Amino acid sequence: MIKLNTPYTIENGDTVIFTEEKKDTIHGVYKDSALTGTLDGNVLKATFINSKVNAVGLMEITFNETGFDGKWKKGIEPGPMKGKWLGKLNSFKMDDDIKYKVEGLNKNPASLTDEQQECIDNVWEYNFLELTKAEWRTNRGFVLAALKKDAEILGLLSEEFTKDREIVLAAVKSFGNASDCSYEDALKYADEKLQFDPEIILEGIISSFKSEDDISLSKEDIQVFIDGEKGHFIRSILENLILKIRYTILKLQQKEFELFVSELKSLINSNHECLWLLQVVYKEQLYVLNILDNMPNAETYYDKVIDTMSSFDTEDFKYIELEFLPHAEFDTYFIDDEIKGDWDDCKWSDSSNGSGMNFTEFIMKRAEIEWDSDSWSDTKFWNYGISSLWIGLQNYSFRYHEKEIDEESIAIALYHVIDEKYEAIQESGCADRVVNIMYVIVEYLLRIKRNQYILDESDEELEEFNGYQFDLNKVAKNICNSNIFDGWPGTSAFLDD
Repeated sequence: MIKLNTPYTIENGDTVIFTEEKKDTIHGVYKDSALTGTLDGNVLKATFINSKVNAVGLMEITFNETGFDGKWKKGIEPGPMKGKWLGKLNSFKMDDDIKYKVEGLNKNPASLTDEQQECIDNVWEYNFLELTKAEWRTNRGFVLAALKKDAEILGLLSEEFTKDREIVLAAVKSFGNASDCSYEDALKYADEKLQFDPEIILEGIISSFKSEDDISLSKEDIQVFIDGEKGHFIRSILENLILKIRYTILKLQQKEFELFVSELKSLINSNHECLWLLQVVYKEQLYVLNILDNMPNAETYYDKVIDTMSSFDTEDFKYIELEFLPHAEFDTYFIDDEIKGDWDDCKWSDSSNGSGMNFTEFIMKRAEIEWDSDSWSDTKFWNYGISSLWIGLQNYSFRYHEKEIDEESIAIALYHVIDEKYEAIQESGCADRVVNIMYVIVEYLLRIKRNQYILDESDEELEEFNGYQFDLNKVAKNICNSNIFDGWPGTSAFLDD
């Protein structure tokens, strides 16, 4: 059941690809690591090596239809494997007729201009013909650029994109022949429609699920964040949750949204570390309002959407009736006394004048968990880490507002999250666990897209930070410009005595 030469997405968003060097001998490559082993049916028994931390160990992977379940241990001596490693299969189905048409075009280059041929080659090379509708939307910049060269390509992509095709072709027809407008204007118009037309957005959300019945918000959609077995793909889980919230609001399903808010309140009051999920919902509401602000003549619909969201008051989070004080449990400070000297001495603390600890040790102590023990929980580590870091960034960015620190100081604080200092985790080959915390903060709470701050996923001129492929200075600038300290739960400096 293993899929060779096909990417599997692992929990930190990276991919692993398996190849067969000789019969039943499998080789796998992923970031800073490689594995080699023997396949017996659906089970791969392998040895892995992580070059970044110079660690080796044993691994056993069981493949299934949607991905794989893996377990591992450090060292090559036989013994129990307590580590978990899960993968999801990235696979797309290509229509045979479309494939035949494109192959035919490629075999008859004489009838095409150089630009048209290059465009079709690019579409073929990057497998856009294989993408689902939801995947197509995330790459629409390239697809729209392809349409500028040859409108036929849109027809070749897939017949299911009826509404998208009509919008884009109407835009090209409307603008393309006008003396004062260009194809760029047409494509810009089409791109905006694809982003801000609620009907099209809803259609895109539906296409991301098996059916509309699967889009209903349920208790399970948030319960998964405290489930030690299902919570490993925290980012993919978040993507689904956000799409469901967006769908529920734009479909004006007020009762469903009110029930979701009630269940979210109950979950957070029982599991305080899930506090950060309030920010996820809040940011999604802001996204929906941005859609409405870009819709002309939509006052009636705007009012209905506002009514739908009324149970989640973005102006006053006191409605949530929290049974605990966020700052009493999650107040966090970056202790930067040595920031101009030895960065290794910068720490994290629950007090502004505390001595502090490395980030991972600080979170483990707060969550009362210990690495490589029965108390360890990935979901606890991530939840405590995200909630603590969000309040910590609020507190620290307020110091920027007060002119005590600069933007680079905030970048250094982020660096002291992702630069794993805890030796036991370093040696285990799992040093990227803290990176998941930063991903959630940056992409889902700050709403910065991956291609805007990750160097190897962007065509922009980004700068690495102290050896990491993240433009942390750019993230820090966003934090400073957005004044996150002025949002709920707010910096400690705003609390009443």
